Amino acid sequence: LAAFLFGIVAIASPVLAAPKTAIGMMADTPSNFGVVLRLSAGLDHQGGLRILPIAGKGPLQTLNDLVHLKGIDAALLPSDVLAYARINGLIDVAPEKLSYLVKLGHHDIHLLARKDIQSLQELAGRRIAVGSPIEPSYITGHLLLESAGIAFEEVPLGGAAAVKAVAEGQADA
Repeated sequence: LAAFLFGIVAIASPVLAAPKTAIGMMADTPSNFGVVLRLSAGLDHQGGLRILPIAGKGPLQTLNDLVHLKGIDAALLPSDVLAYARINGLIDVAPEKLSYLVKLGHHDIHLLARKDIQSLQELAGRRIAVGSPIEPSYITGHLLLESAGIAFEEVPLGGAAAVKAVAEGQADA
């Protein structure tokens, strides 16, 4: 009898009712997954909406998943990832398929170089730590330097490891 009553309560409960709209939202990095979780918690069951948080594997893979996988309807991505993917021929998608919805914040760019490097142009041909391809810094670093016409030798280190590489002479910037 208790199981039967629980079944009736579960069927009648609006929280357990089927959502009218379910959206799969992917975060590009672990640090952004918390934002997707908070969006899900705040918007779930508002007017029949259900947001399903999904962990991505870096900005480029997340963009690819957004365009090609069923069930990925939205993604939290840096705004420069689409430009990088188009410039490098990584994606060919009609503009109407993707929409920029909202700016959630911004990221600062920090360029640390050896003391003898005095300008952006002096980075040409140098070893520059831009991070790995799954990090947003990789995309931003490439876009920034390539738009300035600066060819460089890529060092796949980011964050504290990149700073250490500059300090120890393994990278120039």
